[in-house]
Amino acid sequence: MSLDQPIKKKNLLDNNQSLNIILVILFIPVVGLLSILTVSEGTQDENVVYEKESRYHYIRVVDDNSIRTLFFTKGPGANRQSAIYLDSPDKHVFEYTQMVFASLAFVQKPQNILVIGLGGGIIPSTFAKHFPAAQIDIVEIDDEVVNVAKDFFNFNPSSLSNTIVSDGRVYVHQAKNKGLRYDIIVLDAFNGSYIPSHLTTKEFLQEVFSLLKNGGCVVSNIHHKNKLYEYQQRTYSEVATQNYTFKGNNAVIISTQDRDRLSRKEVKKKFSQIQNQFQLSFNLKSIANKLIKRPTWDTEGDILTDDYSPVNVLKSKKL
Repeated sequence: MSLDQPIKKKNLLDNNQSLNIILVILFIPVVGLLSILTVSEGTQDENVVYEKESRYHYIRVVDDNSIRTLFFTKGPGANRQSAIYLDSPDKHVFEYTQMVFASLAFVQKPQNILVIGLGGGIIPSTFAKHFPAAQIDIVEIDDEVVNVAKDFFNFNPSSLSNTIVSDGRVYVHQAKNKGLRYDIIVLDAFNGSYIPSHLTTKEFLQEVFSLLKNGGCVVSNIHHKNKLYEYQQRTYSEVATQNYTFKGNNAVIISTQDRDRLSRKEVKKKFSQIQNQFQLSFNLKSIANKLIKRPTWDTEGDILTDDYSPVNVLKSKKL
């Protein structure tokens, strides 16, 4: 029977078995179509060039046309962790990695930089390119991610860079005890499927901020489409004097302990100066327009602490 022909209602109602069979026949193509729509993450040009299950991730490196992407999970809905243009690896594919460099409006000449979470190494590589004399410490919990960044994403740390395989919080605590200090600290140890709760709490952030030099800033990559966003914003407000949120596909919070707050006009002016000075591969001036004017979240409510940090539950609740 052709599925586009009218079905006689009498025969169907008189025979429940026939009804069930026809529903199954109709259902199978629909499921197949949905599966195709869901599983397809790229195009026919997509090519898996590397995959391995490490202690912490299922790592995949995928080439799709001119873009190489790093995934930490497999299957439908896998979130992209890092990406580069194969023909222009210095260019930033992701908006949030561009927003990280809004930090240069607050620290013009960083000498010591800490990056927690390596991914493909795009962020530390860009810092190293523009600040070759800077000491950059990179903390990554998964040694296989370090290998992948070097082998597939042009991560080539200089002699002034240290790559430390460690949990981010453990490293921060050790650095505090050693008296280490940084101009810029980047927190980017989160992925779309899982967020380490111990890297979100007030107590952790207090230790992070204790590593800042005077005039330094903390840069945090967070998601803004779930309830966790509100909790994180309130938590940062508990620890930092000033928080500047740049909101695009992700949100980036730049936090300082400065007494005075920069106006939007001042931020735009600084971005224009930075763009001209460093000849960045992306338009930092356009990032200034993503600075939100005022809180869009409930400023009263619970914060994240070591005793209360249900981050992955909150992440599942959409705003």
